[in-house]
Amino acid sequence: MTAFLDSWPRTMTDEEVSKYPKFSSLLLQLIEKLALNGASQYMEKKLDLAKRNLHQARYSWLMNHNSYHELNELLTDLEVRGQEGTLSADEKKFQVIFRKTLAYNEIGDYLHFPSSLNSKSTLFGLTASDIERLNPVKSFLPEFQQIVLPMLEERLRKKVADLYAFYDPIRSQESGSDHLLSAKAASLPDLIEQRKQTLVQEARGLKADRAMRDRQFWSYYQKLLESLSVLDTMINDFKLGHQAEIDDAKVEFLTARCEGLCLKVRLTHQRVLCDTYTADAVKALKKIGDHLHAAIKQMEAELTATSHSLQTYHAVGPEFRKVVQEYTRLKKDIEIRQWGLQELKKHGGAEGLGDREVPPQDTQTLGAGSSGSTSKSGEGPAATEASGHNEKGLNLRSDSPRLSSRSMSQLHDVTRVDP
Repeated sequence: MTAFLDSWPRTMTDEEVSKYPKFSSLLLQLIEKLALNGASQYMEKKLDLAKRNLHQARYSWLMNHNSYHELNELLTDLEVRGQEGTLSADEKKFQVIFRKTLAYNEIGDYLHFPSSLNSKSTLFGLTASDIERLNPVKSFLPEFQQIVLPMLEERLRKKVADLYAFYDPIRSQESGSDHLLSAKAASLPDLIEQRKQTLVQEARGLKADRAMRDRQFWSYYQKLLESLSVLDTMINDFKLGHQAEIDDAKVEFLTARCEGLCLKVRLTHQRVLCDTYTADAVKALKKIGDHLHAAIKQMEAELTATSHSLQTYHAVGPEFRKVVQEYTRLKKDIEIRQWGLQELKKHGGAEGLGDREVPPQDTQTLGAGSSGSTSKSGEGPAATEASGHNEKGLNLRSDSPRLSSRSMSQLHDVTRVDP
């Protein structure tokens, strides 16, 4: 309502008054009934009276509250001194009276606990007069007040001076009488209000500065985003576009250089070959190659023959191993007898035979030495005789198969190696 009235014009021109006479008379009547804020003058007076009463009540409560706290602090100081043992007998008596007086005065605040607004019941039915009548230190109250009031005033005066020095340290250093201290105390509320207004203005200034910093931050942030966008555009449209062309040119250059280096390497390789392989060297290498090819062909032929022999051996079956073992035993007997004949011829009779040791006969296995002797003995008449004995032995055995001349030749070849 107040904001609505404030938006209306406060003055009227003479032309408007003459044009709207009834409206002017209505305004005059409203001025007599209403206040400037739109409320009735009666309610405005009641509100002002209530505000004054509230202010006086708050002022009285604050004074009583400060006095109560000062008395508690004074009693606490006395108790501390009593614990330290620095109190005299009179001070101890004063402390006891002080404690009891303060306690009985506090009891009056706990008597009333109304359960409703119109209730007048008290704690145990006691009243303030009963508490005052039962107070044991009632007779000491006049003397107690004469002692406590100066002490309380001195403590309050000191606190007021300290509080004034806190808010105005320069003027507080000026020495003066009690009248000057009273003036300072009277000006202290205005000084505190002024300091409060200053703090409020500083808080508003800080709030405005913070809002301005926030706006600047977001402005800088927006500008930074725009700068990044422009930088990204420049990189994509200019730097990267030209960089692709530069990279293509570099790739072409490096490709051509690699091809040139490859050709140079091939040329160097051909030169090295020309310097290394002369016409005579090529002819010699060709002859060596022909010789190696011939040797390879010979080895391949031998390998083919050996493979054919092995296939034939595997085709005969397990009976061929028995034939080979029999042939080996007979071959060994022939060698032993030949050795004995040679010894007889060498020593000219049987006398030397008793002094010579006959080599042991091994008819179970065929060693590498017997293979060599077998291959040597197969080249003369002894080989023919051994073959004859072998064929004769084969014919005499009923469980040995008959072999052809081709099988016998294969048998002769196989006995050269360890079966």
